[in-house]
Amino acid sequence: PIVGTTYNVLLTNGAPIVPAFIINGLSNTIANGTPLPYALPDAPGCNLLVSPDATQLVFTSPAGQASAATVIPNSSGLAGVTLFHQWALLENVNQLGIVVSNGGRATIDL
Repeated sequence: PIVGTTYNVLLTNGAPIVPAFIINGLSNTIANGTPLPYALPDAPGCNLLVSPDATQLVFTSPAGQASAATVIPNSSGLAGVTLFHQWALLENVNQLGIVVSNGGRATIDL
């Protein structure tokens, strides 16, 4: 991502037409005092990898895809800041009803 632009965080291979949250954070090591990764209870193999500093709800397409826009303000002071992203989908596949994606990382440039 570049200062003053918008970039999209994409999800592929999700379940069709389900609620999907993009989790955006400034850390991949701690969230509200809890070390990351954090194993989600009642969701085997699902770990929170990103501090949930901001979230956005979208729905997956019939093909299981989703996209969420991230706007980078036009401020040169943001150069070098790293953002972390992870998707969480509401699916009835475990007791918690959530599955998560791998994490992603983006470093802002000028």
